[in-house]
Amino acid sequence: MPARSASTGLLWPTILAIVGFSVLVGLGLWQWDRMQWKADVLDRLAAAETVPPKDFSAWFDQLTRDARAVAKREGRDCADAICAPLDLVSEEFDVVRLSARPAEKKPAFVYAPVGGRQTYRAFAYFKTDAGPLQVDRGLIEEAELDAFRDAASAGGDSAAVQDPGDMIVLVRHGPGPQFYTPPPDPERAIWYSVPPRQLNGSDNSGALWLQQVRRGAAPPPANGPVPPTLAEMRERIPNRHFEYALTWWGLAAGLALVYLVFAATRLSSRA
Repeated sequence: MPARSASTGLLWPTILAIVGFSVLVGLGLWQWDRMQWKADVLDRLAAAETVPPKDFSAWFDQLTRDARAVAKREGRDCADAICAPLDLVSEEFDVVRLSARPAEKKPAFVYAPVGGRQTYRAFAYFKTDAGPLQVDRGLIEEAELDAFRDAASAGGDSAAVQDPGDMIVLVRHGPGPQFYTPPPDPERAIWYSVPPRQLNGSDNSGALWLQQVRRGAAPPPANGPVPPTLAEMRERIPNRHFEYALTWWGLAAGLALVYLVFAATRLSSRA
């Protein structure tokens, strides 16, 4: 009878301990997966330093064919140039050479503070063989927003915009707005997620965006946004997920030890 009473008194503590242990182990496994994913991202950014850039027109033509093939497999009739989410058919961190001229369209800014500074990603429009296309030109200080906006809207005549000629850009994938994302400020063209929603001009374009980067020892521009180097991008992506995984698994081990001590004490006190 005492043994049965003791085991009955351990039922709920045991259930709670199993649930807590499972959650903690699961969180550790999630961080382990994140570690491997981030290591792959860092490896691809390192490779992008020296890989020959793809020609934009050839890259975009292939992307369009892939998008149409996806639509065809899904049984959808597609007459548009882009007919499937581009982030599903493109390879993130592809390196592309883009020859473009500034377009007379208003830029968009995505809030992206760095180091406690109020900075924004400056997305400017350019004329390309694929039509007007937005490119993330780099970070810009809040005090420079109005000057860059006015210069870009005027077609790039100001030194604040500069015609970059050939740009080296990375193909990026963005999640777009989430349920917690603040609404954009249309009057100031400020957004809070990448890419800005007008990128590629339609809802079915996918969350794909192009980011201008500097490779090797390329100097920063004298005016306007500063594209990051690939080394700077890698530095901004810390990979500490192994530590996080060990922390969760350590908590799981601690919970198991506490439960075993508790259970042994409960059983011995009722024996």
